Amino acid sequence: MRKFPAKAVALAYMLFSGLAVSPAAQSSPVLLTFDVETPGDEVSLEKLVPGVPATYFVTGRFAIKHREFVRGLSDAGNTIGSHSDTHPHFRTLNDKAVLKDIAGSKQTIESITGKPVIWFRSPYLEYDQRTLRTLKSLGFTGDSSDKETWALQSVIDELPISDFKNEDLIASDYDMIDEEHFTEEAYDAALRKLYLQKEGSGQPVVILAHPAVSVKYPDVYRRFVRFVGERHGTFMTFDSFRASVQKNRVTRTAAWAEPAGNLTQARKLAASISATGATDVFLRTGPGEFRGRRAVLLGRTIAVLKSKGLRVHGLISPLCDREAVKKHPDWAMCGKNGDPSTELLSPANPDAVAYMVHSALVLLGTFRFDGICLDNISYPNDEYDYSRQMLENYARAHGTGHLPTLSDLLNKEYNTWMSWRADVLSGLAATIGTRVHERWKGSRSCSAIVSGSSALDFHARETSGQNLALFAQSLDFLIPAIELPAESDNSEEADHLRRKLFALEIRAGKSRLMLPAGKCPSTFERAPDTSRNPESGTP
Repeated sequence: MRKFPAKAVALAYMLFSGLAVSPAAQSSPVLLTFDVETPGDEVSLEKLVPGVPATYFVTGRFAIKHREFVRGLSDAGNTIGSHSDTHPHFRTLNDKAVLKDIAGSKQTIESITGKPVIWFRSPYLEYDQRTLRTLKSLGFTGDSSDKETWALQSVIDELPISDFKNEDLIASDYDMIDEEHFTEEAYDAALRKLYLQKEGSGQPVVILAHPAVSVKYPDVYRRFVRFVGERHGTFMTFDSFRASVQKNRVTRTAAWAEPAGNLTQARKLAASISATGATDVFLRTGPGEFRGRRAVLLGRTIAVLKSKGLRVHGLISPLCDREAVKKHPDWAMCGKNGDPSTELLSPANPDAVAYMVHSALVLLGTFRFDGICLDNISYPNDEYDYSRQMLENYARAHGTGHLPTLSDLLNKEYNTWMSWRADVLSGLAATIGTRVHERWKGSRSCSAIVSGSSALDFHARETSGQNLALFAQSLDFLIPAIELPAESDNSEEADHLRRKLFALEIRAGKSRLMLPAGKCPSTFERAPDTSRNPESGTP
């Protein structure tokens, strides 16, 4: 196995986040939200006049004293959610008091607007599982009390407040203006920066504003609205955003298979896949398929499947290559103890990246695939990758001048390190996707299979390193490793899976999801590595 020139690949790899995309393709929805709770908020909001759809989280106490104002906001097409009744610290209340407060606010606001109140934001962003269970019991279906980095959706749908990438800062006027003392110019610049960070992925930009705080800089939102419009972005309410997500769900569905052994088997395979209603087929392939009899059989399988009107994709696991690791031990991913994996390539090694990209391009250049799909594009767990190349790259990027210690990475630099691991993994996916798009000018797609839990649970994202927002910037679609229940299934498990789908759709942004088409006619044997995350690959 020879080494491949890595200069061009490495350049694209390191700069993937700056890929040039037309503004129209980059458009992201902005979900501007206001927490309305103090007596002067009506006057403050009239001064702000954002002039765009927004979501208002109103306390019951405010709604009672400002009935006509709240009704007017609702009649104008804005979403009205609950911000509690009296704005308490819920963690100081007993169960009965929590239930009484939330139920009271819901009843009050619904009596004024005449519409169901289904969205909630907790005062001070303080909540727990008890609060969420109470919300669900009262008919709430969505919450916005989480920060994006730490969002959990274990009970109801979550539309978390956006974070600034690689910064301990959320999109909150209170945090920026009152806590960090941003000037008007700094706050203006921060909102624009946040939007620019998000627009490449198409993820929603959720901004938390307080009328009494934002009114200090009343012109900022007017300028921000113009800025977003110039970038072809849109402003949406929580209700309209969720409706648009459900409306735009992709209709293409996926099935998986191994290449058939002969023509008869290929025809049977095509018939069985067609019976599932799948539109796309993913054939497991690897370096051994590129030549000889196996290449002939793969070519015939592809032809038969395409004759049935199916789109056919080559499914590869670029990071899993035992032979490559054996010949190039320095390419291996390493554990915390420094021991190299026997089969996993490091996404931080430029030679390994060049080899993986080359293999993907050769596969697409050899066979009549409609695209290529990346499987197992994840770390096996949070024990990997601590290879020397990864540590050197990390030190260079953060200007430390020395390799970080394991203690530093797992303690004071933990968040930065985990974000870096995810960036490197996303860089690999972006590099492959970019090269495929450059070579075939959009006639071949590049996609990836992703863990469903990586969108639902921040712990899973840390383990796998899969940042779906970054994947979405360079891949055409994502296939989550979940199997959805029938619409008629009202079980707790079915409810959990539907929340997972909503979380995936938020994270995926403009990169559409393709879902499994029921049971696949065949399954894959996973690569033999006992440390692998069992949910990170093919369903």
